[in-house]
Amino acid sequence: MQRTLLLTRICGALLLASTMQVWAHGDVTPQAIDITGLEPIKDSDTTWVDTNPYSGNEKAIEIGKHAFAQNCARCHGIDAISGGIAPDLRERLPLGQEGDDIFKERMINGAIRNGVTYMPKFDGIVKQEGLWAIRAWLETVSVDAPVKTAVPATTTPAAAAPVASVAPAVARAGEEVFNTVCTACHTAGILNAPKIGDKAAWEPRAAKGLSGLLASSVNGLNQMPAKGGNPSLTEQELSNAIIYMLGKADIELDKAASTADATTPTAVDTAKPATN
Repeated sequence: MQRTLLLTRICGALLLASTMQVWAHGDVTPQAIDITGLEPIKDSDTTWVDTNPYSGNEKAIEIGKHAFAQNCARCHGIDAISGGIAPDLRERLPLGQEGDDIFKERMINGAIRNGVTYMPKFDGIVKQEGLWAIRAWLETVSVDAPVKTAVPATTTPAAAAPVASVAPAVARAGEEVFNTVCTACHTAGILNAPKIGDKAAWEPRAAKGLSGLLASSVNGLNQMPAKGGNPSLTEQELSNAIIYMLGKADIELDKAASTADATTPTAVDTAKPATN
C-alpha cells in the first residue's frame, strides 16, 4: 500500500513538472524590430511613455504586424488568434489607456510565476518604438476595434475622359519579398518554419520542386497562412522568394524547369492544399 502511494506521488510530481515545461513558453528570444519611418520617442532608451504614441499610425501598424509575427506569434498565435498557449490578445488587451498600461507593464517586466518565465521582458532588448508599433497593430485586431465600412465607389458617366493606360507592376525580387513578408517566421524559425540558410531543413522541401513549393505558398501549409499572410503577392513574387530562400541554403533548382513551372497557369490553379 505504501509503495503504491509512493509511486502515485512520484508520477504526480513528474506530471506536474512536465506540465510546467509545456506551459513555460517564455523561451522566446526577442528579435530586433526595424523602426524605419517611425517618429522617434524622446529618451526612449531610458523613459517609457504612458500612452501609445502611434495609435492609428498606418506606418506603425504595418511595422507592428510584422514585428508581432516575429516576436509574439509563437505563443499568441498568427494574427493574434491564439491556439491556447497564451492569452488571445484580441480579447484580453483592452483598447485605450487600460490596455496601454497592461501592455507597458508586460513589456517592462515580462511574466514570471513561481520562478518560471512565461514571457520574457522586452524592455532594454527591443526598441520602445517597435514595441508600441506592435500595440498599434493589436488595436486594429481587437474585438472592440470599430468596424471599417466600405466607401461606395463613385460612378462616372460613360462618356468620361479616357483612362490613361497603366504600366504593369514589376514583380518584386525574392529578397524584397523575403525581407517584408517571409522573414517574420523564416529568420527565427517561428512555428517550426525552416530557417533561411538551413540546408538540412530545406532539402526535403526542395524535393517537391518549384511547383510543389509554390502550391504550398499559395494555399498555405500547417501554420503558414496562404501567401504568407499577404494576399497581394503574385505567384511570380512567391516563386522569386522561394528561389531566393533555396539559394541561401545552397540549393539550386533547375532554372529551365523553374521558369516553366512559374509560368504554367495550371501549376497552382489545379493544385489542392498541401498536407505535408
